[in-house]
Amino acid sequence: MIRAHVADSWNAHGVNVSIVLKDDEHSRATHILRYREVGEGDEKYLIHQWEPVDPDIGMSRPTFALPYEVATTLLGALHSHFQGVDDRRALRADYDKERGRVDKLTDAVIDLAKGLAQPALPGEYRIGTP
Repeated sequence: MIRAHVADSWNAHGVNVSIVLKDDEHSRATHILRYREVGEGDEKYLIHQWEPVDPDIGMSRPTFALPYEVATTLLGALHSHFQGVDDRRALRADYDKERGRVDKLTDAVIDLAKGLAQPALPGEYRIGTP
């Protein structure tokens, strides 16, 4: 399974990102994603490859490091690309509206249950009573 680990990086004034392969949820990383440049002149580009991780040493360096501003911009673009909400305030407002709807529905169910729990008056018809 592929896992991404993010940690503060004082050297990069941002974050270190390590993308690793693990056998299962609780195992150590077996491989780490690395990028290398190939090609010549204007034809240079990056390719990725999985580098084995020595279990005795562990990972010596992250896959890449990003300054905070770049990492935050990338986070927003990834959220947008994968249909997420880019603005956390808009997401919070959506949660608050949904909570209001749930509270209203809960109050209606409680009122209904209270009404059904009270004994019927003589001559009064209630759902579920003869």
